[in-house]
Amino acid sequence: MSDYFTLTKPGIVRGNTITAIAAFLFASVSPIAWAPCFAMAIGTAAVIASACVFNNYFDRHLDAKMARTQKRALVTGTISTQHALVFGVLLLICGVLVLFFHTTTYATAAAVLAWASYVFVYTPLKPYTHHATIIGTIPGALPPLVGYFSVTPQIDALSLLLFLALITWQMPHFIAIALFRNQEYEAAGIPTLVHELGVPTSLFLSLLYQTLFGATVFVLGLISPMHWFYYGAIALTCVWWGIGIYALRAPNKDVVAVQSFRVSLLVLLAFSIGIALS
Repeated sequence: MSDYFTLTKPGIVRGNTITAIAAFLFASVSPIAWAPCFAMAIGTAAVIASACVFNNYFDRHLDAKMARTQKRALVTGTISTQHALVFGVLLLICGVLVLFFHTTTYATAAAVLAWASYVFVYTPLKPYTHHATIIGTIPGALPPLVGYFSVTPQIDALSLLLFLALITWQMPHFIAIALFRNQEYEAAGIPTLVHELGVPTSLFLSLLYQTLFGATVFVLGLISPMHWFYYGAIALTCVWWGIGIYALRAPNKDVVAVQSFRVSLLVLLAFSIGIALS
């Protein structure tokens, strides 16, 4: 059971589900409908878990080339590919059904789009082009829309800003990972922004996206009343931006990349708590 659990990439499931719950609470008015919120979280988590299972299935040959992933269940054969596919399909069906019957059509469509873009667009392109990085931000930015659309089934300025915030947050996060794991990706033959564009250009792009994220968060705070905690998230974003500035001239860029990666997780958590409390 632990192997099947690991196959779902629980860290990714947890992070994306948190943003979905935060967006649900952000869109809600008192009293909060906790039962639909719980159903949305379960359905979203199941769909994301399914996408990760399929990602593991398609990436198993690449995973065999990297020390960090060589012990994954589909690489070692602990779980057969047939059983993994059945597991992934069952998770997808359960997740979509829960969302369809307990949320809205918009929310369900956003979840299905996230699954399809991750499994059928990002995953196949990853071994061939560094542009897969920006493409991969799309499924990662859709879970907040699942939460938001579960309450407000319409595309509006707030939903677009939530989507843009997650897009711009992910790029510096991904670039940091690509920097301190560059050798692993090179061993697997995966083209990353760092490999294709070089370290200085990648760090400049990271700083640009950090700036866009900060601007998006600021605008979101201007047009919607926010809890005081949200402004703490803005302050933490400034710290993250400062690390991005320092990275441009830091002698040991791998160490700074790890710091940027860790702070990016704190930024996302603070942002999620901030909108959830608002």
